[in-house]
Amino acid sequence: MRPSQRRQWLQALSAAASLGNAEALALALDTLLEDGDVAANRPLSPGRVEKTLLPAGEILARPSVPERLLQELARSPYAAFRALAAAAWALRYLRGEPKAGTHLEALAKDERDEVRHALVRVLRKHGHQAPERVRALVDGWLAGRPASSPRIQAVALYLLPLLAEEEGVEAALDRLEKARLQNHPAVDEAWVQALADLGRKDGSAVLHRFGRWLLTRPRRAPRMAQALARPWAAHYPRQTLHLLEAMYHRWGRRRWITQALQALAREGALSKSVDDLLREWTET
Repeated sequence: MRPSQRRQWLQALSAAASLGNAEALALALDTLLEDGDVAANRPLSPGRVEKTLLPAGEILARPSVPERLLQELARSPYAAFRALAAAAWALRYLRGEPKAGTHLEALAKDERDEVRHALVRVLRKHGHQAPERVRALVDGWLAGRPASSPRIQAVALYLLPLLAEEEGVEAALDRLEKARLQNHPAVDEAWVQALADLGRKDGSAVLHRFGRWLLTRPRRAPRMAQALARPWAAHYPRQTLHLLEAMYHRWGRRRWITQALQALAREGALSKSVDDLLREWTET
């Protein structure tokens, strides 16, 4: 969908939503199926979700849009329509609609990235309007309710940095430390991203916590190293190198350690080459 087509479509959808006319809304939504990727249910890039689905979902969050329509979208076989529902229910949840939390929980477990991405983006964009409601989601989902879905824990982790804006990074790290996280790639990826986001806010607090976790949670060391491979860690070269050296002396030369060192080198945070540094650590 070209930019001009997208603007026209969003205008048509907005007009139909203002009227709350189910037929006009259905007609506007069917236009989305003219997009070959949507119709074939192919994965959509985060950029397309941001530019097309999020603004459309925010339009559908208006009170004039029938709740039944959003329920139908949430059950759609097309991931793009479910992403619209996720964005709309997220906004309605923040506004205090009583049933919205149940719908969000179901969408947070969706197998498609687009759906979960839409949910997270809307909550992170508008969550400052009702931080207590975001906190309730994160606390419930990190505690393992419902425990059957690691995807819902991953969504909670992506939302965790938002709570740090209200409560501080230390409080967010405490939540992370107490969370009963499942062993799943989606959870691991979100854990790394959450720590990178928190590191941008208060890197010293994150690095200090990493030092403790190396003793109490050594299995998380590869994920910690992945978080240290993000640009924020280059602002704390001495502390970051100290942690990576401790990992090296305990686990030897591992790819996740060298990748973190290479990332620091790209950011100009090393005074020596990676090979020289590893050679020095080996000798000591």
